[in-house]
Amino acid sequence: MTGFFSNTINSVDLKGQYHLIPNSTVSPFIEIGGGAIWGKLDDRTKPYADEEKMKHWSLSGGLGVEFLLTDFMGFSILGKNTYLFSDKIDGAEYGKINDYYWGLQLGITLYPNF
Repeated sequence: MTGFFSNTINSVDLKGQYHLIPNSTVSPFIEIGGGAIWGKLDDRTKPYADEEKMKHWSLSGGLGVEFLLTDFMGFSILGKNTYLFSDKIDGAEYGKINDYYWGLQLGITLYPNF
């Protein structure tokens, strides 16, 4: 397929959430954070970039909602965008805008009552 690529990447992030309606059964929230990604380029992108340079800083943000299922457990859904401080995650540099990607995150949060 032309125009598509496949790379395996790893990431580590530090994020914070702000709940707009805390202590509610339905709580919308905002998430912001930053981190780093790294990985190994596939064979098709290797001619365009050095494998050692597949390390990039990132900034992410998103909107989500958490549903409290019980007093100690919540289910959340989050849509987020991750912006990279590089235009070479795909092994090639095109245009004036750095690379970015969208994601959907589902989660379960446990609130232990000690």
